[in-house]
Amino acid sequence: MSRTQVQDAAAALVSLRPAYAEMIAYYAEIFALQEEALPRVRLAPLRLDAAEVKRRQDRRQPVLPPPEMSFDAAITCRLFVAICRLSAAGGTPLAAAGRTLEADAGAVVSLSRALLDGGEQELRQAASLRGVAPEALSFFLLHSLRPSLMRNESRAAALFAAGFPGMRGKCPVCGSPPVLSWIEADGRRSLLCRFCGHRWAARRCGCPFCEADDPRRLFFRQSEEEPEYRLHFCEGCRSYWKEVDGRLLSRPAYPTLEHIASLHLDLLATRLGYRPL
Repeated sequence: MSRTQVQDAAAALVSLRPAYAEMIAYYAEIFALQEEALPRVRLAPLRLDAAEVKRRQDRRQPVLPPPEMSFDAAITCRLFVAICRLSAAGGTPLAAAGRTLEADAGAVVSLSRALLDGGEQELRQAASLRGVAPEALSFFLLHSLRPSLMRNESRAAALFAAGFPGMRGKCPVCGSPPVLSWIEADGRRSLLCRFCGHRWAARRCGCPFCEADDPRRLFFRQSEEEPEYRLHFCEGCRSYWKEVDGRLLSRPAYPTLEHIASLHLDLLATRLGYRPL
């Protein structure tokens, strides 16, 4: 998507949910920066071939787990600084962290590698040394890496065997959980990965996580004020997931902005004792 398309989607959401205006504007700028950077991403050659992809698919393993992903260091560093400055300039809770981390942007490459390698202890220590919350450091790193993650996703997905059903509620590319469920124009359900952005097909009925399909243990909530959103619950694994019915959208949409503009549904679900997976 282009910057203009992201901004159009943000403007449409703000007109519907003005209480989210500041948050939507902040994330829309981050997503626009990511989309602008995406065409310029250059990665190391992918060490995968179709045979290895099929072997991993047969074993229901992620095709390209994060430790095997490469990233464009120059673009990641530039984006990290841009997001730090954006955060510092606004009144978000991340403003102080943005100012601190911008002054120490030289460590972005090593910390990005730690994030991809699952080095939680290293990231916690780095955050403590800089006086910021580990979650804040991970936030800046993840959003700075996103163009590279999206490029990794597109390269890996191009090698998929036709009809690959994916893994139990996890992204078939990187193994991460979905951030959203989306009903496509033809009525099919897709899940959107919260890490690499991959979109994969899922069963329309049943829990995408534990695969329960007993209607007595599955239910959803839907508001007349927000008919395009559904909040699904599974009593079997006590999980929930948000769903956007794309067939009901007459406005421009950017999936991750839809997630931001529906955080009230996450709050409701957690208050009811359910968890995202």
